[in-house]
Amino acid sequence: MIMVAYRFELGFPARDVNARTRRKPSRVEPRVLIALFLEEARYRGSAHTYDNYALDLEGRFLPYLDRLGVLDVADMTRAHCAGFISNELTR
Repeated sequence: MIMVAYRFELGFPARDVNARTRRKPSRVEPRVLIALFLEEARYRGSAHTYDNYALDLEGRFLPYLDRLGVLDVADMTRAHCAGFISNELTR
């Protein structure tokens, strides 16, 4: 739900889950979107919630995207997310 709100704030259609259908690149780095999400978690959630999200997103997900060369949110696909989850499950 929160990620949908951020997608809307950044000008993405809320139901557009397929990056390939977007006509314009977002020019938003995943790091920026995650920082916004974590800021929201810090102020609306508990410290424990923030710590968990920060560990997973900044500590694991962002380095994974960096290794894949994903520099823009518009370049992210379901395959990237599924690959990350698969890698985490086999860790």
